[in-house]
Parts: sequence; C-alpha cells; structure tokens
Amino acid sequence: MKKIAVLLFCFISMLSVVLAADKKIELKEVTSFTKENLEQKTKEEIKHSLLGPSVASKTGDIFFFGRNKKTKKLSWHIYDPFKKQIVKEGACPFTDIDKFAISTNGSNALVYSKYPGKLWTLNTEKNRWNEVYSNPAKDQEGLAISPISSFAFFSDTNAYSYFDKWNTGHYVQDVVITDICTEPFSMTNVYTQNGLIEQTGKTLVKNKDGLKKLMTTYIKTNESDSCLCVIKNRPHPTDNGFVNYIFLVNKNGDVKKMHGSSRVIKPLDLSSDSSQCLLGTIPQRGESEIYLISNDEKIKIMNNIQPLAGKIFDDGRVWVYAQKGNEFNIYLRKNGIMQKVLTLPKPYPVAFIEGNNKLLVIKDNKRADYYELEK
Repeated sequence: MKKIAVLLFCFISMLSVVLAADKKIELKEVTSFTKENLEQKTKEEIKHSLLGPSVASKTGDIFFFGRNKKTKKLSWHIYDPFKKQIVKEGACPFTDIDKFAISTNGSNALVYSKYPGKLWTLNTEKNRWNEVYSNPAKDQEGLAISPISSFAFFSDTNAYSYFDKWNTGHYVQDVVITDICTEPFSMTNVYTQNGLIEQTGKTLVKNKDGLKKLMTTYIKTNESDSCLCVIKNRPHPTDNGFVNYIFLVNKNGDVKKMHGSSRVIKPLDLSSDSSQCLLGTIPQRGESEIYLISNDEKIKIMNNIQPLAGKIFDDGRVWVYAQKGNEFNIYLRKNGIMQKVLTLPKPYPVAFIEGNNKLLVIKDNKRADYYELEK
C-alpha cells in the first residue's frame, strides 16, 4: 500500500510585504546567523546543527536541539534571529529525537523521541514536557507513527500528521490523517487513505479498482478542514484522457474536482477559506505548468518551470518557489504580474515568516540568512 505523503509547510510557508506592482521587487539581506553564533549564545558547551530546524511561521523563531559536548545530554533551544539571541531552552527527558515541529507562535512543540520511542508535547513557555502517546503494544491494534510520518503545525496549538492503522499483527490496514492538539492533548482522525479513494473515485469511474492514491496534502483552514488529494487512475485514462486528478475534500465528505492532467500533479497550497488552490505539474519532456484555481477559474501563471513550493495569501499575493534550469528562483505574483525576487544556487530550504515579513534561507549546517523585500 502506498503511503499518504503529507506535504509539510513547516519549512516552506510564504508571506511578504506588498509593493506596487509596477515597480521591480527585490530582496535584500537583513541579518544572518551561523552555527558558531548559536554555540556562543548557549549556557553550556553545546554542539548544534542548523540542518532540520523547525521555524515558527508567525515569529520566525527557530526551534532546534543540541547535545552537551561533555555530558552528551540532549537539550532544546529557541533562537530569535531578530534579537540574535536564544530566548528559551531546557533539558530533554529522552536521549535522542526522530522528528519534531514547533507551533506557529513558538509556544508549543511536538517531538517523537528515540530511546524511548514516544510522542511528547513541550510547552516552551513553562518548559514542561508531557509524554502523550506511544505505538500499540504487541498483539494490540491502533494507530502507529511510521518512520516517514512528520508533523506540521497550522495554528498555535494544533498540528497534523499521518499514522499507520495497525491490526493486531501490526500490519498496515490503512493510513489516517490526524489532527493533533497539544493544549490540551487530543488526537482526532480526519481522513483515511481508503476513504479518500472511495470518495474521490466516485467522480471518476464506476470501477474504482484501477484507482491508486499517490499523494495527499491536508490543510486546516480557518473555516473548514480541507484535504487536497491527488488520484492517479491506473492502468488506463478515464474518458477525457486524463490520468491524474486533484480534488478538494472537506470533513463533511463533499468532493470537488479541481483539475485533471496527463502529467503528475503537485498540490502547493490552499487559501485560508479554501476558495483558491495553487498547484503545479511535474515536468515531462521539459514541459510543466503552475496553475492558480480561484473561484472555479483556472489560471495558468507559469510554465516550463519545476514547482518546489508555493503560498497563497488573503490579500491576493501568490508566492512560487521553483527550479528553472540550474537556478532555484522565488517569484511573487501581485496584481496579476509575476516577478522574480531571489535566485538561489541550490534548492535550500526556505521559510517565509508571516509576522515579520522576512524570508529565511537555510544554506547548510553552518549558516542561514534572512531577507526582506526592499520598500
């Protein structure tokens, strides 16, 4: 059974300053920080790495872990790049980590630990850890965190992930997209892989045996729980010739077909009220496209470019992070005009900070840079 691939927006969520559409938009470097800067600011002799941190999308605070060079004990830290200082830190009740994420305002975190393998919540304001979940014991059924599961926060307290549904023999029966609340802790099952295939398949073919789900993006919006999912019809295309489809499914089971294509579709983002969808197609023979679907109108905004990530904002701005040849470019669409604002030499992880209107680029395990739009 293919896994549901949850596209996280902890590293690649985009926001910026509005500028006049008739002026050239440029980014300038505001501040940068390095691995050495972090190690000098911690209270103990800590060894750090900038690979794989989690960024609070509202504040830009960076959540990461370090290990004491002498005692080897693990600790957590939150770094404010604008104040250029570590603002919170504390000890860990486990010896190693597998995956983690920080909430949008930096007040809560989810961590799946190693030794022991447990799910924990962390209140960063109170430096309080709570052990909240573990995989089913031997001969017991239930939900299990798989090696490829991950967490992504969509609010100050809530995140989503996907879990394997185990039977008593710990064989995977289904995959479940789950809403996790940290304060107080709760887990709510929202969608299942088999259920999504059943719901969306009804709009394509009568015989759903040929349908195969490839990818699902779960996005919690302000007004509804919505799921963007991609379906591939195998082995033959449907009557209109398409083999790949993208659907919008809400928690009530309503299904809306957004787009069909002969190419593989990559969902990029969904607006807060689910009225707009940003998606791209994977290049085949050098051809690809990026679409904005707004109020049932499909608008092609770019072509011949490989989409990496994108973001839609309520004021109408659209950000696209994409590859063109050997360049990795960031584009801004404002008032119907698309402009390139930054070129990167490599596909670095990028995070757009909502509250501070800054852009973070993590360039390697020793350096990261912040940029902002010139006014």
